[in-house]
Amino acid sequence: MARFNRKYIKKNPFVGNKLKINPTEILKVDGHAIVLDEGTKAELVYRKNIEKISEVIAEFEPIFTDEKNLKNECKLIISEGAADQTNGAKNDQIFAYLTENYGKPLQENVSSWLSINLNL
Repeated sequence: MARFNRKYIKKNPFVGNKLKINPTEILKVDGHAIVLDEGTKAELVYRKNIEKISEVIAEFEPIFTDEKNLKNECKLIISEGAADQTNGAKNDQIFAYLTENYGKPLQENVSSWLSINLNL
């Protein structure tokens, strides 16, 4: 469940121990899109229905970027790097950029996305 400033509560689907937050779905309430102000905090809450207990397991600022723009940013980073850089070095450079500008992603997610989208 994600909570935004305790106004909006959304149940999020998960598989095993993985949760995927879809921005087009999470930013809807009663079928209507909502806009989050910059700096809006969200909470990830684990709900134990039988015990009727909710536990906040993470607080974060949701940042959803346009994937096309992100791909272009990464291509620019790669083009400005040395031609003889290894894919690992390019991955590290992009990971550092993403961490500095968007928050710290999981390295394995970045590596997988780069492999699929930029053949790195």
